[in-house]
Amino acid sequence: MKQGFIEKSIALQYDKDAPKIIASARGILAEKMIKIAKEKKITIYKDEDLAEILSKFKAGDLIPENLFGAVSVVMAYCYSINSDFRQKINNSGLLNG
Repeated sequence: MKQGFIEKSIALQYDKDAPKIIASARGILAEKMIKIAKEKKITIYKDEDLAEILSKFKAGDLIPENLFGAVSVVMAYCYSINSDFRQKINNSGLLNG
């Protein structure tokens, strides 16, 4: 991988059911996706191995159960640094059972 070049990027969304992929991009489009996320102050988590696995799925696909553990690490990171994400999770009732 070239220095500073983003090969793949995946956007995740979490609702009450399960996390799902809402966008996936490669190369220049992945770089644009990251740029837009930064402009919108969307939390970015870098994990090239997880991005590689998730890039095999299509936008709209729910995350398979066997990947919940890896995706929960991403969610925990977002929860720890992003107050808007934390508020959304708290308001959803996900942490209350």
